Amino acid sequence: MEQSTRMSMDQIPFDKLEKAGISRELIEKMEKREMTDFLNGFRSDKLYTINARINDQDYKIPAKIRLQQGEDGKVDIRVHPIQRLNVPDEYMGHKFTKEEKGVLLNDKNLGKTVELTGKNDKKFSATLQVNAADRNISFRDFKQEKMEKTEDQKQDAKAEKKTGARQKVSWQFASLVSNQKG
Repeated sequence: MEQSTRMSMDQIPFDKLEKAGISRELIEKMEKREMTDFLNGFRSDKLYTINARINDQDYKIPAKIRLQQGEDGKVDIRVHPIQRLNVPDEYMGHKFTKEEKGVLLNDKNLGKTVELTGKNDKKFSATLQVNAADRNISFRDFKQEKMEKTEDQKQDAKAEKKTGARQKVSWQFASLVSNQKG
């Protein structure tokens, strides 16, 4: 039994779709679930490149599309432009190549670990990803790099450990002596 939809294939305004830059073949090649959703008036899952004319200039913009049936029964196309994230040239000390920008925009994940510089110039490695909801770049799976200590820093740390251990032993001994007296 075939599922019924709000609109039928013969109601799709292919002339308007073609003016927008979407061919009839592209619509006819939609997967069954996607076509059912489209004929029910839901936004397309996929992005389509739409021809738009703004202030006498032609643009190609990414958008989702849907069908909408008016009160008179006439079916029209609704276009929902999608703003693309602008990947900066540099993020936390990492300079993006053209390829990396493309991967971030298309895959939403850089797919590799890069070195970033955090607060106080501390370096760490992380995987970058695009957070579509917040329209920003974030990182995950980060690992803090251990900073190589200078000889002076190593000796200071050793001296601090020795002093701390002596103070702890002295305190325990004093505590033990006072408990025996009481």
